[in-house]
Amino acid sequence: MRAQGGFDGRLAGQVPGAKLQAMTGYVYMLASQKRGTIYIGVTNDLGRRIVEHKDGKGAGFTRR
Repeated sequence: MRAQGGFDGRLAGQVPGAKLQAMTGYVYMLASQKRGTIYIGVTNDLGRRIVEHKDGKGAGFTRR
């Protein structure tokens, strides 16, 4: 049965009867400097990603 507006409760691309795998992820926020621009990122390995930012790897946000 569909709810009003046509939404049937499934996620986009979800196949009926398919098993979903749980995934762990993190949303994090960094500032370019004190009172600077806020950067919001997503990763599955927070420790590794913070080191990458400190080392200037990945996006150029923290190099500014």
